[in-house]
Amino acid sequence: MMPRSSRSRFKLSEEEKKKRRREQKKLSMRRARSKLDAVALEERRKKDRERYHRKKEGLIKTIKDFRPRDQRQVRKIWREKAKLRREKEKIKKTTEQIIQENTPPSSPCPSSSSSFSRISVGKAVAARNKQKIAD
Repeated sequence: MMPRSSRSRFKLSEEEKKKRRREQKKLSMRRARSKLDAVALEERRKKDRERYHRKKEGLIKTIKDFRPRDQRQVRKIWREKAKLRREKEKIKKTTEQIIQENTPPSSPCPSSSSSFSRISVGKAVAARNKQKIAD
């Protein structure tokens, strides 16, 4: 018997994939916003409102406002930028991995292990001093 895979057994249509991606994007944005503090959150909301109004006034053109030829050009630029971003992330990830592999393991610090003994010695000295004062 084959192990169950995390993928579903049936293929999703393109529209269902787009819908699922949109839902995931909304969810990730909601999580990111929930992590912001109150001041940063209000600043973000203000920027979002301004962007929304500019878009409504027509100052920001969406992809559907372009002619088909211009749409292709814009999407081509998007693809190139996405490819560059993925390459940068991949390079960053590999360099972090190389650094992690080549960094020698940290040796156990003698002060950390002796800190408990220092505490116990300090407590013993304090107890001795109290006893001398009491006698």
